[in-house]
Amino acid sequence: MFRLCFIFCICLFTALVNAAQISRLSPAEGLSQSYVNTLLIDEQGYLWLSTEGGLNRYDGYQVLDVNGPDGVLDKVQVNYIYQDNLGGIWITTGIAGLLRYDPMKDEYRKYIEPPSTEDEFYSNLVNIVLTKDDDHMWVVRTNDVAILNIHTGKLESEVTLPLDEESGFIRAVYQHQDILFIATSERLFAYHLTTKKLRPLDHLAPIAHPYQTNTKSLFILDQDTLLVGAVQGMYELDISQLLKDFDAEVPFKTLLPELNIWKMLRHDEHTLLLGTDKGLVYYTIEDGNAVRDKRLSTSVFLPSNTSVIDIVKDNYGGLWVATKEDGAFYLPDSTLAFDNVSDLTVEGEGFSHSNVWAMHESNQFLWLATNDDV
Repeated sequence: MFRLCFIFCICLFTALVNAAQISRLSPAEGLSQSYVNTLLIDEQGYLWLSTEGGLNRYDGYQVLDVNGPDGVLDKVQVNYIYQDNLGGIWITTGIAGLLRYDPMKDEYRKYIEPPSTEDEFYSNLVNIVLTKDDDHMWVVRTNDVAILNIHTGKLESEVTLPLDEESGFIRAVYQHQDILFIATSERLFAYHLTTKKLRPLDHLAPIAHPYQTNTKSLFILDQDTLLVGAVQGMYELDISQLLKDFDAEVPFKTLLPELNIWKMLRHDEHTLLLGTDKGLVYYTIEDGNAVRDKRLSTSVFLPSNTSVIDIVKDNYGGLWVATKEDGAFYLPDSTLAFDNVSDLTVEGEGFSHSNVWAMHESNQFLWLATNDDV
């Protein structure tokens, strides 16, 4: 009986250790390309990965190619994926246009044709799709935000931004109450949905480098606070008065001056997860402390590029992170960890023998039965 219990404990410990290990999805595991643009965990728990060379879905065992209708997604650059309130998965590409996949019916519908001329690549290329309501989607093109009727397919422009035609483009959009916040490569904007008024928002002064105004990620920390991530820096805006008076002054401050902020995600009540050029960072809201997660850089995989450009969290608290050159990595919940108790880690006389056959914890003491002593 003791032997069976011992074997069971060993197997259980081995399973926990394996569960705590970092894993990777790369071309070696079947991923279409090493550059992963966006990640999505759908309602069924599948992981979707849009890459520079195709769309993939991971079921926990194998990576599958998602080629779309008539193979239109095969080996194409997939810029963005998103699941709407009805369970449909939106897929944006420059080659195949804008598609929506219905997992329940296993059917695709094309809403927007791909650009056919150089001019259309600027005006008609869809970069982002977000839910507006159950019947409509926000469709973000280079310098334009439009509303798409899911049922009829009708597309109407809502607001066009005054961006440079050669280099300006929209990078992120977030609707909060009656205001649409729009992060662009040139600066931050706010658009009032009721009055149809557009205004720029300052998040930094003075500006020392153009990277500081190249805004790329948005996050609502609470009802009155907007966080803005840029190519250089993370910033906080007090939008409490803006929500009441669209012409009101918006106070701002710098939170992190140097990091390139790709993604912001809530980790827990006190902490944010940041996808940055320096890897995954834990940011403490109360004191502004930023700590880098070094598990990837110290793992056997040794990523060639430290940038984390997207993050999703699974139901077990684990994280999938997307990288520029090394595919996607799974980081288990950081609370699942092990301490090794050995001659090297204890004080006093140490262990009488390295083989431990039984353990018992009592009053904060750990009793160990070894080959020749307790």
